[in-house]
Amino acid sequence: MQVDDYGEVITVERVSARIHIPVLPNPHLREIMELMASTFTTSIPDIEVNGDELVVESEPDDGKIQTAINEVKREVEWRNRDIRQRNEELTNRIEAFVRSRKEKIQNEEQLFDQIAQRVPVTLYRRDKPVTPVFPTVAVKNVIQPVMPPRASPPQEVQLKLEHFQAILELIHNNMPRLRENTGDIFKDG
Repeated sequence: MQVDDYGEVITVERVSARIHIPVLPNPHLREIMELMASTFTTSIPDIEVNGDELVVESEPDDGKIQTAINEVKREVEWRNRDIRQRNEELTNRIEAFVRSRKEKIQNEEQLFDQIAQRVPVTLYRRDKPVTPVFPTVAVKNVIQPVMPPRASPPQEVQLKLEHFQAILELIHNNMPRLRENTGDIFKDG
């Protein structure tokens, strides 16, 4: 083991005992041992969590080993006491919440009964709660904007040659009759 000896690092051989103290299995043991108990001392032993064991090192002396074991037991007892107190507080809070909620429900039921007596319509209480049915809404992946249709360019209207000639022939054939009816406004040309 290397230690600092007034600015100089020296290697010292040290014999130590690793003490394995079995504890009850708990999946949160590591987190529990990392937390600080509400009661503590300034000389906290270095406790390692190894599965369902707490491991601490000590000098290989019977008195020092017993002191290390007692320190680990004390740390565990302080944490256990804190856990028991918090569990009791939590239990009391949950029981108070449940009592409060039960009273509120009973008050609502009494209010419902009072309203049911005053209303001339027969009201029925459902034993089973109604499960709402929500419509399924599908969202389009691509939303395209709605644009007005594009104006097409004006088309040039053309008469077929045979139609044009038929119209000219109709006018030419009816020209004498038009002159008689309208006077002499048309000139031959």
